[in-house]
Amino acid sequence: MPLPFLSLVPKSARAALPMIQAGVRQGLSAREIHSRLKASGMRISRGRTVNPTVKAIKALEQQGRNVKFVSPASVINTRRLPPSITNMRRRFSYRFRVVGRGPLGPVERYINVATDSTTWTRGMIEDQARDFAEGTGDSGQLSEVEVYLEHGQQRAESMDFAETPGGMMTIGQ
Repeated sequence: MPLPFLSLVPKSARAALPMIQAGVRQGLSAREIHSRLKASGMRISRGRTVNPTVKAIKALEQQGRNVKFVSPASVINTRRLPPSITNMRRRFSYRFRVVGRGPLGPVERYINVATDSTTWTRGMIEDQARDFAEGTGDSGQLSEVEVYLEHGQQRAESMDFAETPGGMMTIGQ
């Protein structure tokens, strides 16, 4: 299996990745993320580990968000999806925010739809997420479901990651 970006960073960054990703999603600075990691007992370098990891995660998240601007009837250009920083079983993965009504009231959750197909339209992928949330998938049981495509990514096919002058992350071929 090809090596993702995460295997190229120090072991301390791999252990801290969930906390770093949570900090980036919350909008925290690298300094604040580093102080939280230290408070949790992790010995980690901000300059060699936290800063480069935060920068890569932010660049990949921003690039992956562009998929939400694709028309529902259009096929997604999978070559423009950012590479994943972790291993994936399928070639492409799309993250959805799902809002609906559950048995106990309003529910908001996240669902990932993974596929190997390069010919799916955005509408087809949204239908898969909606079906899963409404209960025709493995879990769900939501009614009045609305799905919002938030992010797309592709499996890294090479261990060579590069950043273009415009700040886009690409996979080296």
